[in-house]
Amino acid sequence: VIGGVSLFGGKGKIQWALYGVLFYTLLANSLNLLNLSYFTINIVKGGVILLAALLDVLRTRFLAQETSA
Repeated sequence: VIGGVSLFGGKGKIQWALYGVLFYTLLANSLNLLNLSYFTINIVKGGVILLAALLDVLRTRFLAQETSA
């Protein structure tokens, strides 16, 4: 999901997966530097993952509609 690799299978490149890990690590570190509580950091990180999964599903549906039309 983050880094371009779908949770539902398919193709992805290692390079993009590493970019996703880097983004997620930088996000966690930035939130920690803001002195947010552990609970808040986990809520934000979980929200980012859910948002990425939602965008992946919406992108998949959009591409399926384009090919069927």
